[in-house]
Amino acid sequence: MVKRVLFFLILLLALRGVAAGQASAPVRDYFETLCRLSPRPPGSENHRRTRDYLRKELARLGWRVRLHTFTYENPFSGVQEGTNIIAVLPGNEKKTVAFGSHWDTRPVCDRDPDIRKREKNVFGANDGNSSTAVLLALARELASSPPTEHTVTLYFFDAEDSGRDLSTYIIGSSRLVEEEETGDIVFGILVDMIGDRDLALPYEEYSYRAVPGLARRVGDYARDKKGFSFFRKETGPAVWDDHMPFLKKGIPFICLIDFTYPWWHTAGDTPDKCSVENMGRILGLLFDIARSPALFYPGF
Repeated sequence: MVKRVLFFLILLLALRGVAAGQASAPVRDYFETLCRLSPRPPGSENHRRTRDYLRKELARLGWRVRLHTFTYENPFSGVQEGTNIIAVLPGNEKKTVAFGSHWDTRPVCDRDPDIRKREKNVFGANDGNSSTAVLLALARELASSPPTEHTVTLYFFDAEDSGRDLSTYIIGSSRLVEEEETGDIVFGILVDMIGDRDLALPYEEYSYRAVPGLARRVGDYARDKKGFSFFRKETGPAVWDDHMPFLKKGIPFICLIDFTYPWWHTAGDTPDKCSVENMGRILGLLFDIARSPALFYPGF
């Protein structure tokens, strides 16, 4: 009897390992590609190449892709053209669940403890690459799954991370909400810095204040159904991120972010600090939300 119990425990662990590996595989490919295109501050050749790569890859996967372009004053490099990339997987109904990530990387390592490194570009392994890799992998997984009745939209925001103060951050998402139609979005999830090896995801404060029910349901599901103990049942910092323009417009949108990441805006934000396995776990959660949004937002 004891041997049988041990056998089933080992089998269960093995199956969980396979599932985690399967979820990580598509993320790994995208993460490595994005790291080859890093750093990519606005105006750089890597920035242009990444924009083209995202557009082509999403179209290749069968999503309806369009570009939202805008001109803005970048505090570090002057006037730039920004590009938000919008990918839509239409359902029979217009009601939409949305997901977002910023794809640009920060022009300067202004929080680095070594003053000599502060003018360098942030590599952006976690802050830019991790969340964008997860959204690309989500696009791939959803494109190869049976169609849903509802619509899924992915937003890849530009010009999020070139701010000197609050007025010069989140430019891309702010312009998108001002200039694009968002009326069909029932709710959305923003991911940012979700690739940390020592991942910790409390409720982001602005999200929890605005849509506590959505924040709790996502956190409870991640902890109870997925077994993700890094989802903390506590409120963390308030983060001025790309969900804010949606919240200001009255659209429920929460942010999943690890703001305790010690290499934020430093030269240390490199791939060795990241866990593709954690990115794969976030992919699994977002996939469940995309497929069954009513579990997370009653009345969807």
